[in-house]
Amino acid sequence: MSQPLNRREFLELGALTAGALMMSCSAANDTKVKVPVFLDQAPDGPPLKAGLIGCGGRGTGAAEQIMRAGKDVRLVALGDLFRERLESSFQALGRAGGENFAVTKERCFVGIDAYKQVIDSGVDAVLLATPPHFRPAHVEAAVAAGKHVFVEKPVGVDAPGTLRVREACRVAARKGLSVVSGLMLHYDESMQRTIEQVHGGAIGRIVALECNYNVGGLWVIHRQPGWSDMEWQLRNWYYFTWLSGDHIVEQHVHLREAGEEEPRGRREAGAPIHQDDGRLPLGDALEETEERMA
Repeated sequence: MSQPLNRREFLELGALTAGALMMSCSAANDTKVKVPVFLDQAPDGPPLKAGLIGCGGRGTGAAEQIMRAGKDVRLVALGDLFRERLESSFQALGRAGGENFAVTKERCFVGIDAYKQVIDSGVDAVLLATPPHFRPAHVEAAVAAGKHVFVEKPVGVDAPGTLRVREACRVAARKGLSVVSGLMLHYDESMQRTIEQVHGGAIGRIVALECNYNVGGLWVIHRQPGWSDMEWQLRNWYYFTWLSGDHIVEQHVHLREAGEEEPRGRREAGAPIHQDDGRLPLGDALEETEERMA
């Protein structure tokens, strides 16, 4: 008869995402894995018309993904603060979308109020992928107009903005609207199975954890003659806390949001990160250790 794996053996095998092996970690563990049902594609029905607000790399990627979600999904409108970003996205999405790309020049909107024009263009749903500073206002406007919302993470850069989004979500629920975040770990089946097992005691009581988030090189937009300070900052939004919340809010949220319980304590240690080619300083690296409630 096979022997149950102990905690250390379990972790060393790297089997956190292997459901069958996780169930064997403890003979006393009978936790049932509760994993939401994730559809492979949108169900058939009347065409769903979507509009993209924020035509950078992430927004363009999200729009390409929604066009692949089902044959009855149409991308019909684009909006961005900068015309060249919109035009670049228009070309890329036109090549990728096939019949699901239905954006006309009349439904391409540029400027600080482009989000309002996309919302009012006859769409059923909006994809919000502007810098995080603007998301609370954009979520509120979309919900007020009765639109379904996909909003990239983070939904805000500070507590007041996040509370505005929370209230907008309550309004959306009363209206029967969907609001979906870009916190992709919530929609990863293997991650959901892992979390259920860990919470069920598969590896014993966790007293501390360390989160590390590794990324590649970062983009930067060099300042051009004639740009105001505001335009320069908007184009380099990742490097400015008022626009991004900082890189911990913008990226570490993927790891931090995976747990529901508040930690008993937190230790953070950081060091300045500087680009080695004269680009903008980014801020602090984060090493975080948490003790969660038992």
